[in-house]
Amino acid sequence: MNYSLKSSFFVLLFLFITNSFFAQLRADKLPGGLQVSSFSQNNSRLINIASQNGLVLKDIYLFPSHYNTAIFTNSKDEKFTISSINFNIYSNNFDSRLSNDSIYVFDNSNIKSVEIGDKLFKKYFDDNTEENKIYQVIYEGDSFSLLRMDKFVKSEIKNALNPTEVKVHFSKISNYYSVNGEKQKMVKIKLNKKSILSLFDDKSKVIKDFVKKNKLSFSKEKDLSRILNYYESL
Repeated sequence: MNYSLKSSFFVLLFLFITNSFFAQLRADKLPGGLQVSSFSQNNSRLINIASQNGLVLKDIYLFPSHYNTAIFTNSKDEKFTISSINFNIYSNNFDSRLSNDSIYVFDNSNIKSVEIGDKLFKKYFDDNTEENKIYQVIYEGDSFSLLRMDKFVKSEIKNALNPTEVKVHFSKISNYYSVNGEKQKMVKIKLNKKSILSLFDDKSKVIKDFVKKNKLSFSKEKDLSRILNYYESL
């Protein structure tokens, strides 16, 4: 990908023309109010972050780099193809890398869906935070959809020899949700046998036999897609 001044200018021009998609860069979205100080010159997904705890958070992006092309669909079902895209897990926003030290963050409010390679992302309303959030679609069918959202969880580790010394650690976790096809009601679930089978009601026995026969796992996303597709065919 060429990040020359010329190419950056045209990308910026396009972004301003379609400005309903975008919001300003929000550095305060980083954990604990950490501020972005600079971007790595060698790897576009690595950023240097300054904090009082000396924490360096590197893996805030879903993809290894910004060398991705995405198809954005807005609320009017208009499609835009934009390159240099990555997904910021912590801020729950897509952003476009314009240069070594410049990115542009997409506003979620006018995004309907985003396709990057074989991955599909859609916007759903989060009842808990009362915000529009971006979820990765693991499976989408007529009866229901299975969604995934990655996020960072903060934990504090105390020094056993010096209790006043505390280190802050951020770990990434994945949460999964089922969405009813008609009511669009979102329910948090776990990727285990009990939780998944609860989705199938009276057909759970048939699903268990299918899983056993095909040696599938309730905890693997690829196997779940196959299981859910089979359920839809019944």
